[in-house]
Amino acid sequence: MNKKQYAVVVVLVVISGFVGGVFSSRLFQGQAQAGAEKGIVREFVNAHAFRVVDKRGMVCAGFGPND
Repeated sequence: MNKKQYAVVVVLVVISGFVGGVFSSRLFQGQAQAGAEKGIVREFVNAHAFRVVDKRGMVCAGFGPND
């Protein structure tokens, strides 16, 4: 790829990211606050580790200091 083609790709990626962000914010506007009335939405989540478990309770994946 030469410099002109690379520049076109970069411009198209930036424009598509901007258009996608605008479209998604218009499409999903107000849905992030859907649980706020019920007290479900929290401002912060503090955790030492995150683990994904299956139906039996066995750890499938994890992210933390010991995982």
